[in-house]
Amino acid sequence: MKVLPFKIPMTGDPAILTQIDSGSHYYDILHKHPEYQITRVEKGHGTLICDEYLGRFEPGSLFMVGSNQPHVLQCDEEYYLGDESKTVYAESIFFRQDSLGREFLRLEETQGLSKFLDLGKQGLKFSARTSAQVAPLLQEMMPLKGFDLIVHYIRILKYLMEDTQTELLSHFQRSMTENEGQRMNAVMQYTIKNFRESITIDAIASVANMTPNAFCKYFKTRTRKTYLNYLNEIRIAYACRQLQDYNLSVSQVAHQSGFQNLSHFNRCFKRVMGVTPGKYGREMNRV
Repeated sequence: MKVLPFKIPMTGDPAILTQIDSGSHYYDILHKHPEYQITRVEKGHGTLICDEYLGRFEPGSLFMVGSNQPHVLQCDEEYYLGDESKTVYAESIFFRQDSLGREFLRLEETQGLSKFLDLGKQGLKFSARTSAQVAPLLQEMMPLKGFDLIVHYIRILKYLMEDTQTELLSHFQRSMTENEGQRMNAVMQYTIKNFRESITIDAIASVANMTPNAFCKYFKTRTRKTYLNYLNEIRIAYACRQLQDYNLSVSQVAHQSGFQNLSHFNRCFKRVMGVTPGKYGREMNRV
């Protein structure tokens, strides 16, 4: 699978485009487009790939994809099983760096915005606080046209610029090549489909068409985490949703999430979530 060029559907020549994505799952082919993209996830769980970044998305996730950055929101396996209760919903803005005109970014008052958009070329993930601030503005913005649309766009950018906990998604100046995109997409797809089973480094290296040692080095270099850490994050995210079921014990959740050893599950869960599985389940079921 190549990194597909993607044309954002537009009528006329708008400076800014809004879009709502809803359905059983998000568009799941690695793709890129010239526009920047700001997306807030309202419903849905899965993995975001953006260049070498590989991380979880969930309701409330807010991120920016840079111009021509290869990216995909790959939903978890459960969104492909025909369960009508598993749906997705996200609100997005698409725009170019000079959407408001090149002269606009040359003004003394907009130099901060110009620097922010330059940083945004590498992709950004925003804090939960900023996501909550932006949520009502994005919702109001979806049906707007004309000047009101531009005003909301500027207000949203202001909140994003002021976020002091922004995470840079890509630390590379070059984008992922088509071969790298194909390899990473294959690894992600295999992991999401098989995380509840035992996955060895030999097996996943074979999926990437690499030797185990080469794969481990490649994955760590491109994602800044080991493959086993990534696999455990996928498993823990699934376990979090399972723990909200009163009828399942911690032991059952561990097994269903792909952990063969309960002690290992407890250690991994606490490292990722900061609390034990039992305490997490009790707190979630008390809400």
